[in-house]
Amino acid sequence: MKRRNKTLGKAVFVFMVAVVFAASGAAWAKKPLSTNLINTAPVSITACGTFGANNTLYLVSSFTTAATGDCIVISGDNDLVYFQPSNGGPGLITGPGVATSTGAGLHVTGDHATIEGNDAFITGFKVGVLSDGDTVVGDDIGVGTFTAAAVGNGTGLELTKDHNRWTNVTSSQNTGAGIWINSANHALVADFFSASNGGDGVLITNADSPAVSVFISVDNGANGVHLGCASTGPGSAPVACKNNNSATVADAFLSAPNGVDNNTSVGVLLDVSELNAGDHVTLIQSSGNTTTDMEDKSTTCSTNLWFGNSFTNSIVHGGANPGCIQ
Repeated sequence: MKRRNKTLGKAVFVFMVAVVFAASGAAWAKKPLSTNLINTAPVSITACGTFGANNTLYLVSSFTTAATGDCIVISGDNDLVYFQPSNGGPGLITGPGVATSTGAGLHVTGDHATIEGNDAFITGFKVGVLSDGDTVVGDDIGVGTFTAAAVGNGTGLELTKDHNRWTNVTSSQNTGAGIWINSANHALVADFFSASNGGDGVLITNADSPAVSVFISVDNGANGVHLGCASTGPGSAPVACKNNNSATVADAFLSAPNGVDNNTSVGVLLDVSELNAGDHVTLIQSSGNTTTDMEDKSTTCSTNLWFGNSFTNSIVHGGANPGCIQ
């Protein structure tokens, strides 16, 4: 399986960084950026540890660890984390394996961090990247593996705090969800590739105005894109079944022939919790999914809007589509 072309991804990232910093005076920018952009000389990261300085440039080198908890923890604010190439190729952080790990390969707890993956991969952890800080911008990172018959992480990328912006992400061969927006309000993941994960390619739960856009989600073990839940959350991490509010799923026309296809269950699923959620699904091309290509569990789609999509089969409230999925 080949990784997708990154030309568009770089443009999306540059745009998103411009948006985030241009809006630094907006209401959601809770902490002002320091005028001292670099607090110290660059700090090298060559092993697991907690890095708590503010306004600091971190240079990450490739390494393997047997540590079972969180590996790289970025707890300072306004930091830049840059993954360096290794032996002429991308960087690689390898953990002890999904069966052993209890933590994340990269755990960001500080606010206003920028993560430049530089095409690096993180594999062998319970969670590849856990973005747990406010207003974190991430780009060009891989979570999982492309090695045949190998297992990446449990969850690939998980966002748990507000105003996260992640672009140019590859998430593959993780045992759970490829990308999970988990209670992260106003979060965006764009220009990404999520494939061959054991769970959903994309899972979005309990978030206000989250969005995924410009993506491919194929060959996953559950749904291509899954909004909400029926009663509990994914796998071993049950969550209260709270609906999303005004979630957006848009623009999955990048793959040939489809953007969301060959998933084991549903291509795009709005679950029971999404009754009156006001979710939007548009410009999604989907076919070849085992259960159906598009499904809304609500009667006549409730307040959810589906428009401009291309699909073969659809289900609404357990039966025929009355025309609300378009």
